[in-house]
Amino acid sequence: MARLSILRATALAGAFCLGLGSSAGAPLGTPSATPLATPNLDSVCWQQLADRYAALVAGFDGVVGYELVDLRSGRRLSFHADLEFAIASSIKMPLLLTVLSKLASGSGGELQEPYVPRAEDLVPSSPILSGLTPGVSRLTTRDLLTIMVTTSDNSATNVLISRVGMAEVNQFLLRAGFARTRLRRKMLDGAAVRQGLENVSTPHELALLYEKLWRGELLDPQRTKEALQILSRTKHGYLEAALPDEIEVASKPGSLPGLRTDTGIVLLPSRPFVLSVAVAMPGREREAELLIEKLAQEAYEKLSRLTQSTPFGRKHP
Repeated sequence: MARLSILRATALAGAFCLGLGSSAGAPLGTPSATPLATPNLDSVCWQQLADRYAALVAGFDGVVGYELVDLRSGRRLSFHADLEFAIASSIKMPLLLTVLSKLASGSGGELQEPYVPRAEDLVPSSPILSGLTPGVSRLTTRDLLTIMVTTSDNSATNVLISRVGMAEVNQFLLRAGFARTRLRRKMLDGAAVRQGLENVSTPHELALLYEKLWRGELLDPQRTKEALQILSRTKHGYLEAALPDEIEVASKPGSLPGLRTDTGIVLLPSRPFVLSVAVAMPGREREAELLIEKLAQEAYEKLSRLTQSTPFGRKHP
């Protein structure tokens, strides 16, 4: 994770070198008698990416919200980013942060004790805990966190919610400045769903949550590194599906009937970025997954070319 410290430093430096948004005036490429700013290749490429995103979403059958953040420059692309969506298993990321925060403070209580699986704790979609021996196997809290993120094990998630407390997760989010990201029920709690209780957030808040994690604003350095390591472990997510295998992605996807979502940090060397996408009511759920994959791929390809080029457009010698 040495790269993490380097990337933080370049992010701060880059914010002063590049604008944080499009300047007022005529669109890039439009003649102007009194130009307000001199466009550069970076800003032109960012506009091209914005146009590409707009075209992909305009032709999609469903409701899409997204936020893309270039962690080096601070530039953002947003669409319906303040729309509230159910986020399915993506809520497990703030649960991960809350548990690590409690462990760091030494106030975790039951979190400090090993967990011995119980048959009554099992719920569907629990690929790891359902295969362990009740009353015999012993798991640490970090084991449960890794299982929860990498396999999205719902039983492990519910055990962690019971141990840390639902209210504690929401208090952690409030203290960090997130007013619309909420844990309201355990996994597969049908009674809570029938009462209208969903785990929710917005693309903007989820993107900002990962951005703050990457900048070390939510946890101490050791726990920040640990959170990113867990989130970067191999999983079946949508962000990384169309990216080269060597590119690390720290993320937590989620899916429900009629909903697909994924948020994470694509750890592109020298140009990491956060992408948060939620897709509701798609005509076909597989098309929603492919849209998230395509949005991630477009950002990766554009930003990776910028990292390989000089300010004048040729590849670095």
